[in-house]
Parts: sequence; C-alpha cells; structure tokens
Amino acid sequence: METLPDEVLEVVFSYCSVRDLVSSVQHVCWHWKRVVHTSRLWRDVIYRPDKVDTDSHIVSMLCGSAVLQAVDFSARIYGQMVFQALADNCPELKTLLVHVDQDINYDVLKAIHEKCTKIEQLSPPLSVVSSPEKCQIVGEFINLKILSLVAPLQYPCSILCLKDIADGCPQLQHLTLLFGGYFTNDLFYTMVKKKDHLHTIEVSCINFCGMCTLPLLSVCSSLKTLHMHNSCNSESHFKVNSLRKLRALTSLSWEGFHHEDQMLKIFDNKNLVQLLELTLISCNAYNDSVTEVIVQNCPLLQCITLELCSNFSDDSLRLFSSLAYLNTLRIYGNSHITDRGIMSLQQVDQLLCLSLGQCKNLTSASLEVVANLSKLHELRLMLQDLEGLPVDLLATHMKALKRLHIINCYNVDILALEWLKSKVPRIRLKLIFL
Repeated sequence: METLPDEVLEVVFSYCSVRDLVSSVQHVCWHWKRVVHTSRLWRDVIYRPDKVDTDSHIVSMLCGSAVLQAVDFSARIYGQMVFQALADNCPELKTLLVHVDQDINYDVLKAIHEKCTKIEQLSPPLSVVSSPEKCQIVGEFINLKILSLVAPLQYPCSILCLKDIADGCPQLQHLTLLFGGYFTNDLFYTMVKKKDHLHTIEVSCINFCGMCTLPLLSVCSSLKTLHMHNSCNSESHFKVNSLRKLRALTSLSWEGFHHEDQMLKIFDNKNLVQLLELTLISCNAYNDSVTEVIVQNCPLLQCITLELCSNFSDDSLRLFSSLAYLNTLRIYGNSHITDRGIMSLQQVDQLLCLSLGQCKNLTSASLEVVANLSKLHELRLMLQDLEGLPVDLLATHMKALKRLHIINCYNVDILALEWLKSKVPRIRLKLIFL
C-alpha cells in the first residue's frame, strides 16, 4: 500500500466513512495523512453524525477534518459548541445543512461567516432566517449559490427576513422557499433584486396569507428551473397565465395540478418551447388532451416524470413516445397503463433511462418489450410483478445496460438475477426489499 500512487489511494479512501478517515486512516502514516488531506477526496463526502454521537464526539471529529466540505446537521439539534468547532476547524466548508429548530447564536453564526468563507450551499434554521440581525449575516456570504428555506407549515408565526437576503448573497442562483411565513411583497422584492441571477426557484404556490405567488415569478424572465408545490387555490387558478412569461424555462416540476384548463394554458401556444424536463406529481387533472398539448408545444422534451397522475393512459404514453428527443421516462403509480402503452416504447430509439413503478396492470409482455430496449443505460423497476422477467434477453439484447435497480418488487427470481450479474459484470445490480 505504501507504494501506491496518490490517485489510487484516493479511490480506495473514497469508500471510507468520515469517521474512519479522521479517526483511523490519516493516522497510519504521513503518506496516507497527506492523501486524506487533499481536497479532491472530500468533494463528494458529506459528514452526517450518527444518532448516538454526542456533541463532544462530533467536536473531536471536526477538529481533525480541516478539509471537510459538506456537513448535514439536519437530522437533529446540536449544541453551540458543535457549530463553533465547525467554524474553527473547517475552512474548506462549502455545504451546511441545519435542522429547522436549531438555535445558532449571533456570535457563532458570525464566526462561521468569517472563517468558512467558501460556503456555497446553506439551509439555515428558523432562528437565523427569522432574525433581521442574523439574516444580514446570511446576506454577507458572498459565495452562496444555493439557499434553502424550508419549514413545516406549523410555523406561520415566524416571518422570514427575505429583504436582508435579497440585498446580499450576490451569487445566489438557486432559491428554495418551502415555508409559509413570508409576505408577498418581500418575495416580490427578492424576485426583482435577483431576477438576473436566479436560475432555479422551488416555492409553494400559496403563502401563509393565502396569497398566490405565481405572478411574482414572472419577474424572473431568465429562470431556467421551476419547482412548484401544493395545489393552486381559486385565485391562482386565474393567475396561472403569468407562467407564460417564463419562456426560458428548461425544467418544470409541479405538484398538485387540479384544473385541466390551468395545464392547457401553461403549455399552449409554444409558451414553454424550450422545456427539456417535465415532472408532474399528483395531478388529477392530467389527461390525454393535456398530453397532446404538451407534445405539440414542447418538442424538445428529453426527460418526463409522471407520478400518481391517475388519468395518465396508454394513449398519453403513445403520444410521448413520438417525441424526437425523449431519453428518460419515469412512470409511478399510474394504474391505467397497460401492455399496449408499454409497447409504444419500441419506437423510442433514443431512450436511455426507464423507471416503472406500481403500474399494476403490466404483465410479462411489458417486461419482454422493456428487455428489448437495446439502448437503455438504466432500468428501474419498483413495486412491480416480475414474474416472467426475461433475464436472458437482458443479458443478450440490452448491451448498453449499466444499472438495474429492483425495488420492493415481487415474484423476483434471485438466482436468475445472480446469473445475470455474473454473466454481464458491467451491470450494477441493486436489489432492495423493505
């Protein structure tokens, strides 16, 4: 091991936990310690303390983690000493996620700002974002690009200080605002201040006052990605037209469309002609007419996810199969899909990723069609009956397949899948049964 080059050791150490790297690996020899302290090794490492870890143990871990870049403290609440240790020992920190109920006092937050100057992603607690003094500090993170303000709906009394954030954070590009406690005027002020920089917004359709947020988003005409949560009320039903102005959108995700005419208005007349990714969740209004409008007006679509859209049918799937650039398709909990719809996928020559979940009317005929999609790189099957899965076809026909995920499916032939894994070692097989 001593003669291995640094690049090889970095790959080996990437499989170690933060605990192992800090407590064991770096103490073996000076060579290993030097490799452990290279920033490349920590790019994809996130430190999440175990449930049994005490504050004192976490502090000792942080004291030996000078190159740590990402910390997730969102699972529970910690003492101030943990955050002070983070500020004192982790100058390379880029990602900090904190529990919504965590208390971070002013001096500790100031220390984090002064010593962890490279922070790019932050999910602060309510004690910070509801305090004007602390929010001013958040606004002073000059490298901050991703800001997540998330809280359960039972916190309407705490009002976010959005203006302080809007006046700062000069590099902010991604804003998640899943929190009822903000005033519409403050959100509008934020949208105006950040309209030339924001690329991604994730927001609830309605704020805690019952006001619709849709018209405010139209200010950000350069917006690329929009994630909308919660169903629209009667007011937003008439204001959905404001989204037509977001003609630069390449990705749209919406949960809770309940009016067909809303959906038709958004997609009609080439309003979202640049759209590449579309995700619709629990949209009861979805039907074949909506699919037809989407296909006609969003010809560049590459990735489609439909989850719990009860009226999604075989005809809709056939229409989507006609899209010239479709390469990723995810369908979950759509009980109207049958073998006839899956057969239409045979005409999608460029399909690379396919996910099917809880489509209870599919039979072995659908599995055979899927096994003949020779260009698939990834196949994910969830809560499906896999009786009759042609494993031999997976081995011979799916020559591009790299990942096969089978999650909580039934009638799974484990021996056949083990044979597939040995026969085609390039396939990364993941079996999950909960």
